[in-house]
Amino acid sequence: MEKIILFEEQSPLCPITAMVEEANQCVYFYLIEERGEEQNIRAVWVRNYGKAPEQLCVEDMREGLPPLLPVAFCAHPNGAEKLDPEKIELIWFEEGDGAALLYEQEVLAIIPGWGGTEQSPGYARDCTDIYHYAIPLGDPAENVLFERMERARDYWNSWDEDSWPSFQTSQLQAIESKLGKHTKYYAIDGGYWPPKAIITFEQEKLTYVVTLGTSLLSQPQVELYFEEPEKYRRFELALAIPTALLKQNEQGILQYISAQTNAPWNFITFLGHGQTIICEEFQTDEENFPAVLLACSPKTTPQIMFESFRGDNINLLWMIPLTEKEYHYAMEHGSELLLEQIKVEEKETWWMFDGCPKFNI
Repeated sequence: MEKIILFEEQSPLCPITAMVEEANQCVYFYLIEERGEEQNIRAVWVRNYGKAPEQLCVEDMREGLPPLLPVAFCAHPNGAEKLDPEKIELIWFEEGDGAALLYEQEVLAIIPGWGGTEQSPGYARDCTDIYHYAIPLGDPAENVLFERMERARDYWNSWDEDSWPSFQTSQLQAIESKLGKHTKYYAIDGGYWPPKAIITFEQEKLTYVVTLGTSLLSQPQVELYFEEPEKYRRFELALAIPTALLKQNEQGILQYISAQTNAPWNFITFLGHGQTIICEEFQTDEENFPAVLLACSPKTTPQIMFESFRGDNINLLWMIPLTEKEYHYAMEHGSELLLEQIKVEEKETWWMFDGCPKFNI
């Protein structure tokens, strides 16, 4: 049976393709995630064109066809009108991993970042009761996803030629108030939205490296792990390193930091305090540092206070390179226990990279 793609669009942030497909007398809305050579497909039923069956047709599924929703769950048991592709619209959530499907400006379906699976179905206007492939959208006043959709619409529409200079100035002032005038400024966005940069500050024999602009984006998946996601969705990265050590591999280190500003959206995840990231850029003649630990504004660091953005905190995550032994300890016992093992003699400067182990393990 022929499958017709009515609508297709790429996420503005994540490796996800949104697709609205018509097949087997019904319509489904898909979010297709590209994970290397694998695909992760999330889906929600949108509507039946034909008469709703009494029960799910397993035979259709065996043949690779999308199933019509059974009559007990369908608002239009005799079938709804066909969709006109010209009237379809999509609103991506701010994180880029979820979206709302609109038709003639009315919401037909929503797949949030955590939805679109049998365990956590997406939402459909024409679904009347909870089922494997959809759950009812319900009253817009009671479903917080409608508010999130409107916030996302406002976010995407709010960008103009003045947005970046204002944000850039605010962040730069916050950083320079603690670290002094910046030494170098590198644009790292490649000419693509959103604008981002790495800035460096040389202080005697120590260099600070700080990102700028990453916090314009809201990280995916945060709300699955935190009751107050507004405290954790946005971040910038920082590194303190002896200038001489930085010069040994400056390009590699800066490129590595730049890459991490894309990681949450490239891999549909989030970065936060206590996480470790694989790294190959930090090494000395005595030690190899295969990972970095992220620590949110340790007390003895310069306390850079960013203005909140869209009601969210902006966290400054300091990158602390870990030795092989420290990394394996963190993997086995957890980062919080590792952080309790800071060497007494390193207590004030443990977050600075100097090519030596920092933890008493």
